Amino acid sequence: MRAAFSLLVLFLVSDCPGRTWTSKEGVTFEGELVEATVQTVTLSSPKLAKPLKVPISELATPDQIFVRAWHADQVREKQAVARMHPDQRRQYELLKATREIAENFEGKWPGIVSAPGSLEVRDLSEEEEGEQYVYHSPHYEFVCDVPLKRSLVKRLAVLFEASREYCRQLPISSKKAHVAGIKHRNRILLFETKEGYVKAGGPPG
Repeated sequence: MRAAFSLLVLFLVSDCPGRTWTSKEGVTFEGELVEATVQTVTLSSPKLAKPLKVPISELATPDQIFVRAWHADQVREKQAVARMHPDQRRQYELLKATREIAENFEGKWPGIVSAPGSLEVRDLSEEEEGEQYVYHSPHYEFVCDVPLKRSLVKRLAVLFEASREYCRQLPISSKKAHVAGIKHRNRILLFETKEGYVKAGGPPG
């Protein structure tokens, strides 16, 4: 009874643009599907303080079919991602993150662009995998087959971070430059020798 009442409240207060949903009683509303399980669906509306979870069985039959198909697609997607090579998974997650970023073609062109003044570089070499040495700046992950001096990595980080900030501020909708480092760090592979670079798959020449 409580779930049915909650769903009724959602249908009554929600008039946001989006997909049209229908309850078993025939009441409709516009809202967004946030997530779903085998038995429940979470729907959102700007007029609610937080998304509301309700039983799928409280929806009209066509919407039940839609939610179950959506959930099945999500399960297949997670299974496919789990089978990906780590590098493929990183690129997939990056592309997925860019979907949430709005275009900025109407923005203003920047005057001066610079890297953050207090740029920190973390040495994660103690967490190395095999012969890799890993260093983090806010938005980049530098991976090398030999240890590097912190000062050298910081100089590289300033160059890359400034370039990213430049792309982020330009009104050219460079969405990858807008993905926060906490979600995705761009990986930069460094090698001591050209042989190591080619062995890792780098194109010769």
